[in-house]
Amino acid sequence: MTYGNYEKKAFKNFCYFYYTENCVERHNEQREIYKNKFRYIRANWKFLNREWKNKKDNWLSMGEVS
Repeated sequence: MTYGNYEKKAFKNFCYFYYTENCVERHNEQREIYKNKFRYIRANWKFLNREWKNKKDNWLSMGEVS
């Protein structure tokens, strides 16, 4: 697996994690939950990219990936 494929899979898992967290949050607040993860990702694309960049920068700076 190349680094690009690894990063793509990691980003996908990152988005799914945020989708799950959003579902729990919306359920607790009795708000409508996104129909599926793809609609959540589409609606929150800028936020997810910004969060991913911040998390990835922190992750790489900790030296966990070489």
